[in-house]
Amino acid sequence: MKQAEQPGVGSDKSDSARKDRVALAWSWLRRIHLLVLSPVFVMLAFSFTHERFLTSVNLLNAGRAAAVATVIGVGMMFLIASRSLDLSVGLLLVLIMAMAGTAMKGYGMPVPFAILIAIFGGALLGLIYGLEPRRRGF
Repeated sequence: MKQAEQPGVGSDKSDSARKDRVALAWSWLRRIHLLVLSPVFVMLAFSFTHERFLTSVNLLNAGRAAAVATVIGVGMMFLIASRSLDLSVGLLLVLIMAMAGTAMKGYGMPVPFAILIAIFGGALLGLIYGLEPRRRGF
């Protein structure tokens, strides 16, 4: 007796769609494998050559060093995704860091106040930088 054919089960269309998905996944993997595997191989090489590489202190220091670049990178990702590439983000970062440093060193402010000055100063400058091109019609 013949088995009743159900749509999508064992049909050529579902097999073709599955093969297309697998081919797309493999092509994606072939494109990014060096991007993903290179840091893994570098970490393995350094962990075998330096005994302090994979310690918690070193990993925390690396995380702290990468935190600022990660925050700026996420912000730039949103700018690029919204099709408004803005190269002045680096200028704002340097200006805000100079504001915080001057507040701490020049005026003797405690670190939490300098951080608040940097946050509010960055928000104000970011608002100005964001709204000014709109006002001019760019």
